Amino acid sequence: MNRPPYTSPKWGGDGGFLFDQPGEERIVMIRFFRTAPCRKCDAIQETLESLCLAHEVRTVKADRRPVKGLPAGAAAPVLIDGERVIEGGEPILNHLEELKAVKALWDKYQTDACYCDEAGRVE
Repeated sequence: MNRPPYTSPKWGGDGGFLFDQPGEERIVMIRFFRTAPCRKCDAIQETLESLCLAHEVRTVKADRRPVKGLPAGAAAPVLIDGERVIEGGEPILNHLEELKAVKALWDKYQTDACYCDEAGRVE
C-alpha cells in the first residue's frame, strides 16, 4: 500500500486529528460523519474527544447525497471504526462505551506496575 509520509498530527478545523497534508487521503481508524446542528452528534463528538483516540469528524448535509468515505445510502450520524460501520446515535454511543472499557484496560496494563484485586491476588 502506498501511504503518504507521516507528519505530525494537527487539530482539524471540524474536529479530530489529521495526520496528513490537506487534500490527501487521511489515515484514521475512526471516522465520524455528523450533521449540524444535531444534539446526539454533539454528544458523540464530545465522547470521542474525551476518549483521546485518533479520529476524524466530517460534517455532512442531511440530504443523503453521496459523500466520499460514507457508505452509499447511509444517513448521518455514522461512525466507521476500521471495517465496522455503525449508524444511529444510540448504537454509536454504545460502541463508544465498549471502546472506553477496552481503552481503560489498555491504559491500565501499559505500565510495569502490578495490579491486585480486592483480595490481594495479582490480576
